[in-house]
Formats: sequence, C-alpha cells, structure tokens
Amino acid sequence: MPTVMPEEVYLAQRVQTNQVEQMPVFIVGSLGCALFVNGSVAGVMSLIWVVLRRCYASVYSNAVGIPTDDIGLAKFTVPAYFLSNGMVVATAIHAIRSLFV
Repeated sequence: MPTVMPEEVYLAQRVQTNQVEQMPVFIVGSLGCALFVNGSVAGVMSLIWVVLRRCYASVYSNAVGIPTDDIGLAKFTVPAYFLSNGMVVATAIHAIRSLFV
C-alpha cells in the first residue's frame, strides 16, 4: 500500500527538482556569457538569477496548504527564464558574429 508523503516533503522535492532542471541552462549561459560576451554583465545577471531562484525556493517550500495557482511563482520563474535564456542567446549571437569577423 503506497503511503502519502507529507506536503512539506513533496514541496521540498518539487523545489529541488525544478532547481536541478534549471541548472544546465544557467551554467552554460552564465559561463558562456562571462567568457565570450561580458563578465560583469554575466555576473550581475547571474546574481539576480540566484536571488530569484532563492525566492522561488523559499516561497514554494513554505506554501503548505496553499493551492498551486495561488502561490504566485511566476513572478520568480519568468524573470529567471529571461535571464538564463538571455545569457544563452547573447553567447550564441556573439559566437555567430565571431564567425564572420
């Protein structure tokens, strides 16, 4: 008979799983942007990404008893996606531009 895990444990696992899913794009984007575009810009964008992800983790893991739609995670995830994907795109554009110079 399967046991039901406590909601606190479920939310903590969701936070960790989501963080692990986001890490590859963030690592590739931040390192690529720092090495090939601008280290200072990449550093600031990475810092903001880390703060947003920490806020996401804090809010989500403390949302016991709150319906998922009412937690308000989009205010953390959407800007974090823009930051990590922006660093990846900036790296890709810089790489493509370097082929033609």
